[in-house]
Amino acid sequence: GLLGKLLATVVNNIAHHPIRTRGTFCGSLAHADPSSEWCLVAATLGATMTARSVRGARPVAVGDFFMGVMTTALEPDELLVEARLPLLKDGTKFGFYEMSRRAGDFAMGMALAVYRVEGGKIAEPRIGLGGIEPQPRRIPEAEAALSGKAPSPDVFRAAGEAAAAAAKDIREDERTSAEYRRELAATGVRRALERAGRRGLVGNLYKGRVSRVLPGMQAAFVDIGLSRTAFLHAGDIARAAAADSDGPAAPVPGIASLVLPGQDVLVQVVQLVVSQCPQ
Repeated sequence: GLLGKLLATVVNNIAHHPIRTRGTFCGSLAHADPSSEWCLVAATLGATMTARSVRGARPVAVGDFFMGVMTTALEPDELLVEARLPLLKDGTKFGFYEMSRRAGDFAMGMALAVYRVEGGKIAEPRIGLGGIEPQPRRIPEAEAALSGKAPSPDVFRAAGEAAAAAAKDIREDERTSAEYRRELAATGVRRALERAGRRGLVGNLYKGRVSRVLPGMQAAFVDIGLSRTAFLHAGDIARAAAADSDGPAAPVPGIASLVLPGQDVLVQVVQLVVSQCPQ
């Protein structure tokens, strides 16, 4: 379902493969690192935790669970034994953005955006920030900037600015200033929203027009009517042609012999590539 797709998207940003496969979801929540991806997911989606001790079990809402840097509402004799996440409604869009110095490093900041579109307007938005403040949380000011608005770059940017303005007790360390993290909050929310809006593009077919041919890269850029042009490699064209042939695979020809500037082509989106630079 959609919740599983969201979790699968986020998990790929957690540290490295051995850590992802050894750690547990509840273990991450109980550890309560401000830069934990799972903590951000729980805070944004409104998870309910179950704490258990010899005295019995008790539910803890996520808004009451995280209390600061690596601090939770768990009592000394309690264990976190369960976390429940709500299922996402059909048509829900989601996007996740994380900024770290290197792949696998702790995030300097991250954002999760979840919303639906009803009648062309954003409904039930949920915007969460992690790594910016001492604990992850939803940002109601950013959600208010989205609710009832038609999705657009200007609306997404306004939500990011609202999130940055609402951030408080921003974390600082010897490498990352509070000012940088505040700017990262704005960028993270905007990019998470942009990714949510583009998530449905993979698999789509578009009639486009070749805008540039780059022989040195064996590739071309194709205008498909979106904010960014599509990247088409000569190898992609050769593989598509080979799929229609029973003969042996032929060498990949030069891109200039395959497409020309201004030529109309039919392309399918197979992957989204988004810059990690926090601009």
